[in-house]
Amino acid sequence: MGFQSYGDLPRRMARLAHIAAVMLPLINIVIGSKLDLLALSPKWRRWASWLLLLGAVTLPPALLAQALSPTLAALHVSGVPAFALTAALLITAGGALRSRGAALLQP
Repeated sequence: MGFQSYGDLPRRMARLAHIAAVMLPLINIVIGSKLDLLALSPKWRRWASWLLLLGAVTLPPALLAQALSPTLAALHVSGVPAFALTAALLITAGGALRSRGAALLQP
């Protein structure tokens, strides 16, 4: 197991780290620009913002670390950043649903 074959898990994780390093900041820009429009309290907006930043900054290096170190791969160090991103997206989805519901109720 390693980087010899194109389909080896460490090599796929390194490719995923590269994709995450490019796309997660773009996702942050898109969601961050719309965060104030969602039906969320300031506290939940802050949580969503910080969790998005935490995930975007820590997930690519965590994936690369797992690709390079079998010990870190066994510890699943990318789990915490992935959970942070998931929690942030659930918060923003909840705010979007509440915003959409409020818009539907207005005449």
